[in-house]
Amino acid sequence: MKSLTTLPWLSPLLIIAVGPRLSAEEGAFEYQFESYNEEDGRVDVESHYFDIRQQFDNGAALGVRYVIDRISGATPVGTYDRSDPDQWNFVEVSDEREAISIIVDQKIGDHLLAFEYSGSEEADYRSNAVAVSGKSEFFDKNTVISAGVAYADDTIIAAPGTVILEDRNKDSIDVALGVSQVLTKNAVVDLNFTYGHSEGYLADPYRQISQTRTIFVPIPGGGSIPVTDTFAYPENRPDSRDKFALKMTGRYYFEAVDGSLASSYRVFSDLDGIVSNTLDLTWRQQVSERFIVAPFIRFYDQTAADFYQVSLTGSGIDGHGRNNGEPAYYSSDYRLAAFQSFNYGIGFDYQVDDHVALNLNFERYEMSGTSSGTPGILFPTANVFSIGMKIDY
Repeated sequence: MKSLTTLPWLSPLLIIAVGPRLSAEEGAFEYQFESYNEEDGRVDVESHYFDIRQQFDNGAALGVRYVIDRISGATPVGTYDRSDPDQWNFVEVSDEREAISIIVDQKIGDHLLAFEYSGSEEADYRSNAVAVSGKSEFFDKNTVISAGVAYADDTIIAAPGTVILEDRNKDSIDVALGVSQVLTKNAVVDLNFTYGHSEGYLADPYRQISQTRTIFVPIPGGGSIPVTDTFAYPENRPDSRDKFALKMTGRYYFEAVDGSLASSYRVFSDLDGIVSNTLDLTWRQQVSERFIVAPFIRFYDQTAADFYQVSLTGSGIDGHGRNNGEPAYYSSDYRLAAFQSFNYGIGFDYQVDDHVALNLNFERYEMSGTSSGTPGILFPTANVFSIGMKIDY
């Protein structure tokens, strides 16, 4: 594993959780494999998740997650071919990411306090983050109030293929507040609000944007001649971003059919002009004492960022190539366009015995643009498959 930056004050917290005076009560190990495959030779991602959690007799618990992601395939860079504006450029990518998370939490009566450190590293990105959260139970545990704050210190690395010449930094802070309320023996509702602020280098170091324009080239002896050509400029986004999200979730158990419905609605906005709405529906059907089938569907709709442009040609904005977070702002990243997406699939959970559980999931992802002029070839369609097991001990 690549070395990840460690925090000097992390060790005392681990000693609290796993010190010699504590004895283990119970624990769990979980492994999950996921394959994300975009059609038409686009991006493939294979992920391996390893989780272990140990509970101790003083109410403390220690959780560790280790993740390996491998990515390969072709992705659009946001520019079109110099000789054909209808021919969009793709680049082959290949990388591996390793990440680790360590969570220490302590139960004190009806209250739970948790600390988390997470770090990841790949060829072009390095991240270190810390988070503190807590939740409290009230009214015979029918009401749960939660809150948390997280800070991330990220480095965008000037790797081959990027448009940056030196490493750039990004800092982020996120705050979350939530409440969960039991309404009846069969119904629970949740309400969660999050706010995030980021500043620093917020652009994608691989993304560029095309502009076909006429420039005047000086000629010997004085004067100039007009030359029309297509130029590629690094995208340029604002160097700060504020985002807000509100999510409402409801769960209801239908005794007559031994099944439950979970539904959620999330609204998101940021100061870049993006507004999105997400609707999730999942039905969990108890087929037998050990077997559950869970079909699901998700719909997502997003408006475009204020500075999204398919290209700079005819936009009235001249590409400047400064890539420094100052105006003029522009990006042709299709993920900032107006688009809609559908996820739908089915999951299977099987409890082998009191200690071993298996899960299997199939998912289809379809994305389509709704921004005028954005070519459909930029939006991927993908199939997702995952399989995993959990062992309690």
